Amino acid sequence: MKIKCNNARYEIIEKEQLDNKEDVGYTDYQSRQIILKKLDKDFMVKTLKHELTHVWLYEHGHNQDEKEFNNEDVCEIVASSNDFINEVVSHYIKPIAQTIPYPENVMKGILKC
Repeated sequence: MKIKCNNARYEIIEKEQLDNKEDVGYTDYQSRQIILKKLDKDFMVKTLKHELTHVWLYEHGHNQDEKEFNNEDVCEIVASSNDFINEVVSHYIKPIAQTIPYPENVMKGILKC
């Protein structure tokens, strides 16, 4: 599935096994890919939300690894990113839960933040 965040296009990819066997997901900013290990639905939702938060932060200029966030920063980030993250997750996970193919309009379209 492809998504768009702040004019950057990313692709969500599932793999049976990741290079680091302990990883359950990661974001590659260079290739603009979110890589998820195939897991049960609940754990996959949590992992996807986590990785989408990384994407949102990176694409909105919060890409400094050493940056410290105060309480107001965190509240602003959550409030600003919540709709984007929930929309992507609902489009991505719903077909998994129903075990049916993705709707054609979702596969062709690009979700935006």
